[in-house]
Amino acid sequence: MSKAEEMKLERKKRKDAVDKMTAVVFTEIQKRLRKCQNIVGITIQTGPNGHHRYFTVRQYKEKVAINIYNDGNVDAVLEEMVYGEVSIPLIRYKEVNDIDGAIIQLKDYVSVFFKALLEGGMHEFLAFISGCDIESEWKAAYGSYIEYLAECRRHRRT
Repeated sequence: MSKAEEMKLERKKRKDAVDKMTAVVFTEIQKRLRKCQNIVGITIQTGPNGHHRYFTVRQYKEKVAINIYNDGNVDAVLEEMVYGEVSIPLIRYKEVNDIDGAIIQLKDYVSVFFKALLEGGMHEFLAFISGCDIESEWKAAYGSYIEYLAECRRHRRT
């Protein structure tokens, strides 16, 4: 295979991944809106010529922004009154070996982000992840938050 063919195949693979990521975000927004009972603002934008995808969901002074770039990278910006804006890298396309696994993980992250925003709990969530500057730190804090939620569910049942 020539270098040009390899580059064309890589561009198609990356575009397919970006399309899947976009579908994940749309689906999670729609899923969470069914349970939402408050005023919500949703903004969906693209960059010039349809490049990049920017999803912003706001409720009062809290927001979740998911930015999907054409290079395959995905960032999230979470905001809450006390913690302000917290930016976290979700996917770094060139560093991912299994893009399908990364997309499944993205679905989990986005689901938790929107649940925290639309069902209450953004302050608690940001208490866990704010101040985490590198990817491994915020992922560890995210794991702790998921354990915290599971523990809360166990205590509610008893």
